[in-house]
Amino acid sequence: MGVDKLGNVNNFGNGAVKYQVQTVQISKDLTVDSLVQNGCDIFHLGVNIDDGEDKLTNPEISDYAMEQLKAWAKMSASHVILSSQNYILKFGDYGPATEGNTNPMTSTPLGRALDTNGPFGPAHSFNQGGSWQGTLSTLDEDACVLVREATGKPIMVMDREYGSVFVSDCGILTDYGGMTSGSALSSVNDIMFANLYAFLIGIVCYGPPETCDFETDPFTICVED
Repeated sequence: MGVDKLGNVNNFGNGAVKYQVQTVQISKDLTVDSLVQNGCDIFHLGVNIDDGEDKLTNPEISDYAMEQLKAWAKMSASHVILSSQNYILKFGDYGPATEGNTNPMTSTPLGRALDTNGPFGPAHSFNQGGSWQGTLSTLDEDACVLVREATGKPIMVMDREYGSVFVSDCGILTDYGGMTSGSALSSVNDIMFANLYAFLIGIVCYGPPETCDFETDPFTICVED
């Protein structure tokens, strides 16, 4: 995905710019200090094209860098990671991402800010594309499911320990899943992507919910005073 899409996350539906989203490229030899010095609030962990399926044979960052990233996430409830594929195995008692998604995908009550109640509008029944189409298997006890596929398998979770969001397949956030190029929100997946970043900004503002129960501990989209 490009910086232009991230730039469009500034526009919260009514034309008013609420938050200035700035992107910075971080070396794969990242450290806690480099993340702090760059003022990072959200770290989007990319996936090498060779690791696009269920294996991570050549991960983009080293084990040391991964430990640094985890330490950065845990040092503040306002430090958020967005990652996909089998990087989830590095963050708790998770099983591997596996093949077998059935479209369309829909949110749980906690994830409604992504597809039905998001600030960028509804993104009903968005799809996952590509030939593999991953799903999540065993989940850590701190995982709250945000999105499921049509047969009920989890696709996207929020981890309360790390205050971060893990996605089964990076293709959901690429043109494989239906995202478009350019700055406009032209497709359902474009809108979901923008709503997702608004959700991540909400975690930066307030930290993750204490429980997975939306009704007793509602998650709030970050609103500028």
